[in-house]
Amino acid sequence: RDDIKPDSESENKQVILNTFYKVMLETLKLMSPFVPFITESLYQDFFKKFEKEESIHFSDWPGMEKKYQDKELEEGMEVVKKIVEASNSIRHEQGIKLRYKLESLTVDLGKTTAATKKLNAIIGNMANIKEVKFAELEKGKEVEGMKISLNTKATPELKEDWMLSELTRKVQSKRKEMGLNIRDKIKLYLPEDDVLEKNKKRIEAATGSKVEFGEITGKKFEFVFEEKKYEFGIKI
Repeated sequence: RDDIKPDSESENKQVILNTFYKVMLETLKLMSPFVPFITESLYQDFFKKFEKEESIHFSDWPGMEKKYQDKELEEGMEVVKKIVEASNSIRHEQGIKLRYKLESLTVDLGKTTAATKKLNAIIGNMANIKEVKFAELEKGKEVEGMKISLNTKATPELKEDWMLSELTRKVQSKRKEMGLNIRDKIKLYLPEDDVLEKNKKRIEAATGSKVEFGEITGKKFEFVFEEKKYEFGIKI
């Protein structure tokens, strides 16, 4: 009937507007941890007058449709967190920094869900381990029905990685203090050292620099590895 068309069109438009509003608000909530200031500004300008919360950051996290819920994955991630916490605890007990990559971590899951095995890459990344293994263990750190064994042996190759990690971290820290951005190239002066010289290209790539060995010039700094001090210099 012609006489009811305007009302129907009006209702359809309202449904579309309501859906658009809801989608935009839920999107802002999801983005808020990553771009807090922009999402807060948009919330205050366009949504605050319609919502009860004073800030986007006080809003409840958007709900989830049950059909997309993966309970096995969630349970697996809970186990992953416990494994990583146990690994970090072993590191702390033995004085090994988290930024130092280790060779391997072995996990005896016991009766715990095998779904965790699918997440071995995540365990390796979070615990900073080269290889994650799943096997039966006679001994190990026990945590909620599991056993964890961390290979803390420091091979010469690993020690090289650790030394380069300390150097890179220190150089990046000093670059930041000097107000440099990622595109700014520097000259990095390093002492003559077999490990450093062997890894020249790797150091250059990691620090955005051109490396020279020998006399230390420029702004002088130092980093410490295994209680030994190494001096280095930076020139823009």
